[in-house]
Amino acid sequence: IGGNRERGYRAARRHSAMVRFLRAALPVGALLATILLVALPYIRPLKLLATDIDIGSLALDGTRITMEMPDLKGFRGDNKPYSISARQAIQDVTRPNILELLELSSRIETNPGSVARLRSDAGIYDSKKDELSVKGNVQIVSGTSDIRMRSGVIDFKTNSVITREPVQVVMATGTIDANAMSVFDNGNRIVFKGHVRSHFESRDGTQPRSGTGTGASE
Repeated sequence: IGGNRERGYRAARRHSAMVRFLRAALPVGALLATILLVALPYIRPLKLLATDIDIGSLALDGTRITMEMPDLKGFRGDNKPYSISARQAIQDVTRPNILELLELSSRIETNPGSVARLRSDAGIYDSKKDELSVKGNVQIVSGTSDIRMRSGVIDFKTNSVITREPVQVVMATGTIDANAMSVFDNGNRIVFKGHVRSHFESRDGTQPRSGTGTGASE
């Protein structure tokens, strides 16, 4: 009889300990589940962005997500890779395909062994269109060409760059200024529009060549 009492006493103690554990654990589990349910709608939109994204840190403010030092990687229409990094990125979960970027830079592979590098004060990446709109001190360096413009749109699907504002292209032999510019076919075709002005240094020691025109020039 004494043995049965002892076993019953130990079982009762185990039951009491389990009840105390559950009383403490259930509120914690409910809290973790609540946090997960709140955070999930904010995290899910990140999957709609580029192929891969690395984030330094993340903060939530209402429907807006602020990401520090994001680094996005993806592939263009011709399967050539590109990357976009920024000091800061902001995304509103009500517009999950839009990413606002501050102090951004981009590395875009054009032809085999050739890379174009872009810098800008700010930009907006649209994952649905696979398009990057940039503005403020925009610079694109590719090979011996240095393109400066106020704003522009880079379409990763069609491999094009378009600006409808004044642009200057600086090359080793001269410069071209225009009111607008379109770049196609990985930079192999460039169309200047508006008031086009060019100045080229002569390699044979003769007078430099300059020219102006209106309309479109290639």
